[in-house]
Amino acid sequence: MFSALARSMYRRRWWTLGASGLVLIGVIAALKWGGTLTTGAIEGTETEHTQRLVEGLAPMNGNSTSLRFGKRSARPSSSSSGIRTSSR
Repeated sequence: MFSALARSMYRRRWWTLGASGLVLIGVIAALKWGGTLTTGAIEGTETEHTQRLVEGLAPMNGNSTSLRFGKRSARPSSSSSGIRTSSR
């Protein structure tokens, strides 16, 4: 499938280059004269509900967030170290 597409694009390479140029010009025009960007948030979704729950559980102070990872203080015993020996 891709080989057929590549052959077609190679045979019509000037058309392909022209179409790519027009798309590029369109994208640049849309960026220059486009509308105002918004957050894109949709009200009433599960994601919004979950975000509000998380914000209620862990209120953030300022512009930074700290994340802590803990480690159990007890050392595992030698029998539970994950090394198995076979008794043959």
